[in-house]
Amino acid sequence: MKKHADPGIDEVRAARMEISARYGHDIDRMLADHMKQQERFADRLIRLAPARKPTARRKLAVAA
Repeated sequence: MKKHADPGIDEVRAARMEISARYGHDIDRMLADHMKQQERFADRLIRLAPARKPTARRKLAVAA
């Protein structure tokens, strides 16, 4: 099967390789740095509200 060139996909792959190379292609180093960045910029992160517990009415609607 022949692969078709897609400039968008190629751009994403190039960016992914560049980011990976910054960390010596070490996923543990990359994730550790991302966790530090999350702590550093915690005030900028969006926190989603906790999921609501299903009510009896919602349970019936889902079951139907």
